[in-house]
Amino acid sequence: MYSSILSNQFIKFENLMTYDSSEEDIKGEIHEDIGFISYDTGRKKYLLRQFYSEGYINQFVLDTLFMNQNTFVFITENVENRPSGLRARITWSKIDLNSFSETFELAIPGKKCGICLINRWRHKLNQ
Repeated sequence: MYSSILSNQFIKFENLMTYDSSEEDIKGEIHEDIGFISYDTGRKKYLLRQFYSEGYINQFVLDTLFMNQNTFVFITENVENRPSGLRARITWSKIDLNSFSETFELAIPGKKCGICLINRWRHKLNQ
């Protein structure tokens, strides 16, 4: 769920994902995260702060080199409670007026980012 909060100064989003059990993970998994997008007027940059149920926190900055009308790429500038040097990237791409895709990538030190998951989000229309 994405919403504008605090006099439209911030965008808040919450995600809940469940993963079925598998051979590698018999119990399955429940993942939750909450995030906030803000604009840093001093730096003239958009920031994304994301808090994960696994206990780690990422602060991303919008990478304007890869940004266009339909795509936003955020790269980490700070990672808390994870191994030193870990990097992440989130790419949001507009599919149509009611949906977008999200690609989450991780990289360990010295390696390129690799895709961890791809989600497709749709606007939930009121019934």
